[in-house]
Amino acid sequence: MIPTLLFILTVIGIGLLLDPFFAHMNRLERLGLAILCGSVLLPFLLFFANAYLLILPLAKTGAGVFFRGGVTVLALASLVWFLLREIHALWAPARSRRAPRQKTKVRISALLSAASLLAFAAFVIIGIHTRLFGWDEYSYWMYAAKVLTVTGGNVHALLANAYGSYPPGFPELVAWNNVLQGDISIQHAKWIAPFYFLGALTVEWGLFKRYRLTTNRILILLALTVWGCQSYDLFTILAYGEMPYVDLYTPGVIYLAFAVRTKDSRDLNTGVILLLFSAFLRVDGWMVAGFTLAVFFLFSARQTRSALREKKRLLIYVSAALPILLWNFYLFHHPTLAGWGTRLTLSRVSARLPWPFMSHVLGAMWTTVTNLRVYPIVAAYPFLVWAAFASRSRALWFLLAVVFAQFAYLFTAYMTVFSSFEALHASSLDRYLLRIDPLISAGLYFALYDEKPAKALATMSQARHQAR
Repeated sequence: MIPTLLFILTVIGIGLLLDPFFAHMNRLERLGLAILCGSVLLPFLLFFANAYLLILPLAKTGAGVFFRGGVTVLALASLVWFLLREIHALWAPARSRRAPRQKTKVRISALLSAASLLAFAAFVIIGIHTRLFGWDEYSYWMYAAKVLTVTGGNVHALLANAYGSYPPGFPELVAWNNVLQGDISIQHAKWIAPFYFLGALTVEWGLFKRYRLTTNRILILLALTVWGCQSYDLFTILAYGEMPYVDLYTPGVIYLAFAVRTKDSRDLNTGVILLLFSAFLRVDGWMVAGFTLAVFFLFSARQTRSALREKKRLLIYVSAALPILLWNFYLFHHPTLAGWGTRLTLSRVSARLPWPFMSHVLGAMWTTVTNLRVYPIVAAYPFLVWAAFASRSRALWFLLAVVFAQFAYLFTAYMTVFSSFEALHASSLDRYLLRIDPLISAGLYFALYDEKPAKALATMSQARHQAR
């Protein structure tokens, strides 16, 4: 119990080092961001210590013990400083007078949503104690975590693996937990993905609350998120690196959507930080972050240019990109024969350009995407397209464009780097599209609950009713 608590406090404490950038947010939002950011910063520190400082951070040597102790002390000091500031803020005179609370109506939709969230939580708790394993769980993620634990955090030992080009974000985090627990067990890693997911849901709750969405409606959006994709329940209980990536990437996109809506540069900063951090959790994360930021530029070119002109903000973005930049710099000096780039050849691409092959790939993707038993939330996508036309919400159009860009990107990946068998069957598409679920759910906010789009939809509906 104590090692688990220490792990959680360390992750949150390291994440709170970035809390000054999120000072305008409410407490829940900042706590969720601390979980997400700490879950990247901590493994990055372990990687940096080994690859650039030549320290074995998880070894029982003097340098390793000193490094782990320093990181732990830094995390706990950051957490204590955060708590002291929050206690001081609670007792400040300006906050001593509280406005009287208004009575809130208990709605059936809120009760059903709360019940569905509790059911999902119960499923996760039961699932992480069930002997259910996924293939990639052992083929790389747990293998890499075990190698890092046994070798004292030697990241060079991963280069010979078939997944040697994968960023070590998630395995480093599992290895850190293994060291705290004192042994290597998959059960120690099973609840790390739910911990990430809790951080993502906490961030979204706080974000919607900051933009004055009622608790009832927030519950509905979160319930749609957790049950909007059948694969969410499975991959949340596996010790698998895909879910932590989704939990960092999707809140980043949602922050960018709010930046499109409000022109608030602080939301823009948060979105960029999360997107750049997420690249340290997936082999193609920097590509996905790149085209997502490109789509954002199309919708907010002026805001992006003004942000890049500010040296302080540009420094923040470069600092947030350090994990993935230093990882790729490391791979440049320690080449590996693994990864997507090694599969890309001109002959492979030219052989797949004929229409019969392309049509089979598109057909396999369409079969998966339109399977509402797997992706029930996709049924809301046509409605969101109609709502975007009716309301002309740029934020909603941005989210829909990112979702469509995910389809286009994955189709390109099937046509270029996947094997023919994987491409013709759109292999693992249900897993790759986990990232569209929270985006469609957030799109419902801009379509139904955001003030301007909601008024536009109501006006259009009223005009049609009068025409009849």
